[in-house]
Amino acid sequence: MSNECFHLFSEIVRIAGTDKYDYQSTLTAAIYNGSDLVYGHIGDGGIVALGSFGDYYQITKPQKGDNWNETKTLYNHPSEWQFGVFNEPIVAFFMATDGVYDVFCPPVFQNKDIPPIWISMARAFIDNTLIKIRTSKGFNNLQEDLPKKLEQSKFSEVDDDKTLVCIINTDVEPYQKEDDYYAEPDWVKINSECSRKAYGINDDITANKVESDVLANEQTDIETTDLPYIDVI
Repeated sequence: MSNECFHLFSEIVRIAGTDKYDYQSTLTAAIYNGSDLVYGHIGDGGIVALGSFGDYYQITKPQKGDNWNETKTLYNHPSEWQFGVFNEPIVAFFMATDGVYDVFCPPVFQNKDIPPIWISMARAFIDNTLIKIRTSKGFNNLQEDLPKKLEQSKFSEVDDDKTLVCIINTDVEPYQKEDDYYAEPDWVKINSECSRKAYGINDDITANKVESDVLANEQTDIETTDLPYIDVI
């Protein structure tokens, strides 16, 4: 499929009379019928989904280049493109550009013995047992509310474009898991581990000092009480 899509892309470029170098862009696409999710992706940003059994899935992962500020684009070789059919029933998902996606799936969460997704944050945007969308008016309220929410919490730190597309099957509500599944991440522990690696901290005294500093800084940053709730009237 990757080769076929790349050839189609090349043909579109030829017909348009443009240069393929003009398409240094990322792309995330999805086909969804209310349960089955088919996706395609190249670059950073990506897709997070909520399964009918209440699990959150990182459907795609950011594709970075060799340098820290590089990312894969449409112009890259078709072997870099991701395509797939997710094998679990999906009740909701969102697609996000890189800055917003990195809030939901923080880089410090990756390759650790913890879920790669900030579940309590993602839940507030696509779990219909919380946002309670039942009518078209509810969707309109959510659409109006999103820009305000993307200026708050961790999203306020994103200095790139902020694009978030939420797709929700309102006819199905996901199974609700135990409260522990939705608990806030242990930010102090996560940031302390990152500091240990970044600064080569090996002794507990210095580590405890780092943990205290992180806690002081994070207490005002990780509030998730002011998250989108759509009151359908």
